Amino acid sequence: IGGMLPSWDELTELVAYAKGRGMAVHLDGARLWECQPFYKRPYAEICALFDSVYVSFYKTLNGITGAMLLGEKSLIDEAKVWQRRHGGNLIRMYPFVLSAKMGLDEHLPNMQAYYDKTVEIAAAISQIEGIELKPTVPHCNRLFVYFRRDSQRLNDAVLDIASETQTLLFHRSQPSPIPAYAMTELWFGNAALDLVTEEIAELFAELMRRS
Repeated sequence: IGGMLPSWDELTELVAYAKGRGMAVHLDGARLWECQPFYKRPYAEICALFDSVYVSFYKTLNGITGAMLLGEKSLIDEAKVWQRRHGGNLIRMYPFVLSAKMGLDEHLPNMQAYYDKTVEIAAAISQIEGIELKPTVPHCNRLFVYFRRDSQRLNDAVLDIASETQTLLFHRSQPSPIPAYAMTELWFGNAALDLVTEEIAELFAELMRRS
């Protein structure tokens, strides 16, 4: 869905509706780190809405692997038992812990910068004929991009431009549900902060010309 998020009011209403009917509410927060700039609330406040929270250490933070489960002590105690039953206890975890810590130190303070850069780039490339965005204004540092082009020709052009400029705009596109359009998902992190937005937009314009 291109990183689209419900508004804060919609989110709180959904949670209240479920809890009001006796349901426990779990947050699959694989992309939790990326949503804070949109909601403009501390992570603790976002998580407090839910009875339990999953958050990834390898998505966004680029850790080797791993995740964290948060909830009441009784829930975590039971989850530990089931983790062991399913073979989830490794002899050594320190490489994963260290890479997660590095990700928290390196990427978490930059989430607002990643989001701001994404909004800036999206505004620039949306002006190029044949390119459509979903959502039009990004909710986080990822979005879907639709190109009025053949996906194979687009992929070939992306690789040619990457070879010439050392900048890979995206890994690959695929045919979209919209006839005559290819699509891909763009994600912007620390590498994008070093690039000039106008130069990125020009590369996308060149991509459209070549494909």
